[in-house]
Amino acid sequence: MSRYDLEIDRDDDRGRDGRGQDPGARPSTRYTAQGRQTPEYERWERSKEAYDAARHRDRHDSDDQRSADRDRDRDRRGHRREYDPREPRRAQQARIDATVVDVAMFRTVAYRDISERHFDGHPYTTRRGVNAAIRAGLVEQQKATGPKGEKTFTVLTATKEGAKAAARLAASRGWDQAQRMWSERGREADIRHDVGVYRAVAAETRRLQECGYRIRRVRIDAELRSEVASRTERARSRGRDAEEAKREAAAELELPVQKGKVVYPDAQIEYRDADNRLGRANVEMATEHYRGGSLAGKASAGFRVYATSGRAASAVRRMLSIGGGGSRRGGRAYEVFEL
Repeated sequence: MSRYDLEIDRDDDRGRDGRGQDPGARPSTRYTAQGRQTPEYERWERSKEAYDAARHRDRHDSDDQRSADRDRDRDRRGHRREYDPREPRRAQQARIDATVVDVAMFRTVAYRDISERHFDGHPYTTRRGVNAAIRAGLVEQQKATGPKGEKTFTVLTATKEGAKAAARLAASRGWDQAQRMWSERGREADIRHDVGVYRAVAAETRRLQECGYRIRRVRIDAELRSEVASRTERARSRGRDAEEAKREAAAELELPVQKGKVVYPDAQIEYRDADNRLGRANVEMATEHYRGGSLAGKASAGFRVYATSGRAASAVRRMLSIGGGGSRRGGRAYEVFEL
């Protein structure tokens, strides 16, 4: 038996996928007495050429698949993926600086969100960057409990030195000098909410930037409440009408007042347009457990409502529709954005 026949037999053992018919064993007689190829050999040769071409395609496809599998494995191990050409390339230190600013600005941020936003989702690059910030004493890594108390996830918070460094970094990058930075971790019950607020603000920030606006400042609800309360108390201590001072403070911050109460968003983004005019976007983070009446008031005041998931978005829309005079009652259908 020839080497060709041995190869064919080995391929037969591997099976077929229907592409290219097995030519079978080579005919024992190749030439006639007149020196021409026999019809059987010609048919076998044509069949073998087609079969070999099919095998080549199979091998080529397999090579492509193996290459794709290798790329996926490298990504899982933390090797660098292709960067989005629409995004500007950033040095590793710039990514670390942006991480410190975001963590201090929002008090508590999920590790995976920092990875996606500032390190393009690269596990190895993220780990290096976060470790560098930890070694510098700027951020701390901690564990937080998931929604049902069963799973934990990693969060980042800023140290006092990290908050000071974040203020300097933000100011050098054009942020408002009054931008507040936080160094303490919020209450355990608030951590998951803080993480969601960061995602909602990130989504709204992208929308504003796509419209040509420049982001100058972000206030979370704790800062807004503190600012209104301090102005109210200052007015009361000077003998002024406290309620009037509260309404003035709310109007200055573009916060609605409903039934005598200031309505606070989870975060407020301050931006400038091309003509340097000031604008503000109030952002609310909603879950499926939100109370409908409270959320309807915020939605009617023009707050940008974001939901944590598709399920939460459906629940919130239904809640607004029933409890907030929405589409089921022929009123306004509020928009809810899914993260």
